[in-house]
Amino acid sequence: MTPLFTRLRPLSRHYATAAAATAPVGPSRLVYGTRVALALVTVGGLSFFGGAYTLKQFIPGSGPIDTELLHLPGSPADTASVLASAAVIAASPHYRKLKADDKWVEADDVYSHLSADARKTKLLSGTLWGHRKVSANKVFFSVDGKESISFLVLGTALCGHPNVVHGGVLATVLDEALGRLAIRQFPDGGAVTARLEVKYRAPTRAAHGIWNRDAYVVVTTRVAELAERKCKVVGEIRDKEGKLLVQSEALFVVPKGWKPRPLGEH
Repeated sequence: MTPLFTRLRPLSRHYATAAAATAPVGPSRLVYGTRVALALVTVGGLSFFGGAYTLKQFIPGSGPIDTELLHLPGSPADTASVLASAAVIAASPHYRKLKADDKWVEADDVYSHLSADARKTKLLSGTLWGHRKVSANKVFFSVDGKESISFLVLGTALCGHPNVVHGGVLATVLDEALGRLAIRQFPDGGAVTARLEVKYRAPTRAAHGIWNRDAYVVVTTRVAELAERKCKVVGEIRDKEGKLLVQSEALFVVPKGWKPRPLGEH
């Protein structure tokens, strides 16, 4: 009986001869090898960055740490950073949608009533404003004055854990957004925070490098209850994809005997 492998030998020699005839020779072999090497490098690179990006989505505080020095407040570099962040928001679909909606009116500048020196004494317009901090803050109010939507770019200088915005900063952002809406409900704008509740639902990632180059958050607020001297406002923070990050509820009151300065001065 003829062994099975003996019968297969002519067939294997046929394929070996055909492969040798089609294999690149001379300079073509170098080109072929270069193409294979480039293909492997490309696949490896895509796998690395894809894996890193996927890892970042599931592990809070992951990704490269931004160690860039802060620009001097008011310097050309700082101004350029602020303008770049404003451009990111202006190009977003959500912002353009509100801009075209008659129900919403954009505030030209929520700090326009403050002088340059006065701005420096405030948190979001001074201490926390600028490169790698709060570098954009565009605010819309509903026509009836009962709702607001704010777009903010929060940078890596505001982080607690790497690339995750500090919870205290988020509470400050919410307190100001909620309070801004509340004081508009009273003639003299003389309301102060009596209670602020904050629930953190997911990490808020800072705008950073290639991972979150165009990142921004959307802060929405709504008047829930209104009385003569009290106003309850609810709000939330979401990322640009709509993921819920923080929920909040606050009570603002007008203290008895309170004689606030005119609204445009505080």
